[in-house]
Amino acid sequence: MAEEPSNIETFPNTSDALAGVTARQMPNNLPAEQNLLGALLLDNGVMERIDDRLRADHFYDPLHGRIFSTMLRLIDRGQLANPVTLKSFFSGTDDPGSDNIEEYLGELADGVISLSQSPDYALTIYETHLRRELIRIGDDVIQDASHPEVDLPASTLIETAESKLFQLAETGEAGAGLRNFESVVAAT
Repeated sequence: MAEEPSNIETFPNTSDALAGVTARQMPNNLPAEQNLLGALLLDNGVMERIDDRLRADHFYDPLHGRIFSTMLRLIDRGQLANPVTLKSFFSGTDDPGSDNIEEYLGELADGVISLSQSPDYALTIYETHLRRELIRIGDDVIQDASHPEVDLPASTLIETAESKLFQLAETGEAGAGLRNFESVVAAT
């Protein structure tokens, strides 16, 4: 049996290579999520100062995303979104943490550091979402490149990766500015 030339570069098994990425925690900033939600609970007017790119699915913690989405809908209808009014939307749900939601919402409101920093918290949440998406795109590229198919040339893989990155960049640029409640509620 012929020995492989020593100058050929070998790559680790893709599942082993990705194990380090998927095992480590994805980028997030839970304190920013908590402070933004707390600020919104204290003053629903903060919503008007938040960049309209932020959506419920940008939150790392799914419960935080659901709280944000529920608050958006209430505020859009001209209703008050605070711990008391939100409680009924979470009672009896299967959301982790919904068992003591009233207490948690109160803690969010009580833990607010600054209302004026809310736009910065929103930007931080959005940026960490983009980083998670970049990692997912990178994982897809690694998976696709590691498992070549006869009918899928490398140039197609490159085009697919470019398309995903372009779409992410476009999503990041679309609709910058103050929040338009109708468009945000429709998107969430």
